[in-house]
Amino acid sequence: QLIEEIKESYQVEISNKKFKVSKMFYETFELIKEDLINNLLSLPEFKNKEFQTIFTGHSLGGALATISSFYCIERNLIESEPILLTFGQPGVGNQQFAEYVTKNIKQIYNKNNGK
Repeated sequence: QLIEEIKESYQVEISNKKFKVSKMFYETFELIKEDLINNLLSLPEFKNKEFQTIFTGHSLGGALATISSFYCIERNLIESEPILLTFGQPGVGNQQFAEYVTKNIKQIYNKNNGK
C-alpha cells in the first residue's frame, strides 16, 4: 500500500510550468512548510542574506529537502544558491520536476546505495 501511495502524484504549478510530485511527499511537506519558513525568517543571518542554505535529509527527509529547496527558490525565500545533500532519497517527481530542480540547484549530492 505504501508503494501505491508514493506513486500517486500531485500536480504543482510554478512559473506557469506544471510538474508532478509524489502526493505523499508533497502532503508531508505541507505539514512542515510553515515551520520551515518561520525558522528561516527567524535567523539573523537570513535577514542579512549572509549565508548559504543547505537542505539535507535521508530517505523521506531527502524527498522533503528536495521539495523544500524547490519551494524556497520559487518563492524567492533564499537569495544564495542552495546546496541539496540527500542520502537514500526516493524519486520525488516526474522527469520535468527532476530537470527543473537540477537546472536551478547547481550543487546536488545524492548518495544512494553506496554510489
